[in-house]
Amino acid sequence: MKIRSLPHLALLLLPLAGAPAFPQSPPLIAVLPLRAPEGVSGVSAEQAGAITRLLETGLVKSAVYQVVERSEISQLLAAQEFSAEAFFDESSAIRLGKLLSARLIVLGTLSRLDQRLFLTARIIDVATGRTLRAEYEEADTLEGIARRAEYLGIRLGGLPQASELLSGVEPPAVSPRERLLEQKRALEDELAREAGRARSLRAGSTVLWAVSGALALAAAGTLIGGLSQSEEDSAAPWFGFSLSFAVLGGAGAVVGTALRLEQPNLAILKVKIERLENQIHEEEEK
Repeated sequence: MKIRSLPHLALLLLPLAGAPAFPQSPPLIAVLPLRAPEGVSGVSAEQAGAITRLLETGLVKSAVYQVVERSEISQLLAAQEFSAEAFFDESSAIRLGKLLSARLIVLGTLSRLDQRLFLTARIIDVATGRTLRAEYEEADTLEGIARRAEYLGIRLGGLPQASELLSGVEPPAVSPRERLLEQKRALEDELAREAGRARSLRAGSTVLWAVSGALALAAAGTLIGGLSQSEEDSAAPWFGFSLSFAVLGGAGAVVGTALRLEQPNLAILKVKIERLENQIHEEEEK
């Protein structure tokens, strides 16, 4: 029998040793257009598209996934006549992922809470429908969210390659306007807390003064009752009650006055907020 050459024998034994015959390619992932309800987030479809592309760039930089080309997704959406809302629905998005032959899809949303913008994104396994990873970034402005979108894409990788890449990446810089907005928001939160404390102090002070007034009336009533007694022994308890009511009423008045004096100075906070608003306005004009 003719013996095979060593190179051929090695090729036959390689799979048995558990080593892959060919390197595995990264999983295919499709980044679907971000959901950004204009009436809620104040972000237009064009702006949402730009942020989607930045998020996609971050995923490419993570070197963890093979990202489906944006043109491929656009062509499929046009060919399948998907409605504008179709890929925001999870089941429709998974169907779209299957049509793209993607193993994973990214669904993201831009939303606003008070004056703050939030960019959330999650990776979904097309085969199982399970969410494998979710991350978010937040900022006061659309420019801030745009700067963080690429950074979010890198973090969304969530595998060792992405972690190593992130270790050498500085978080997105904060503009002077954003920093001022952060300070203003912090002061507004402090103003809201202090205003709540002021209301509580006023309410407590009002109650104590009311109780103090009632006790003063009770002290006067018991004193008159004691004076009206004909015998000294029978008048003594009345005078004792009167003194007790008077002491308690006085203590209540003192504590009530102290609470009123503890009122926080909200005017100073309001002045600071107004100054920050002026500085923000100056930054916007630059």
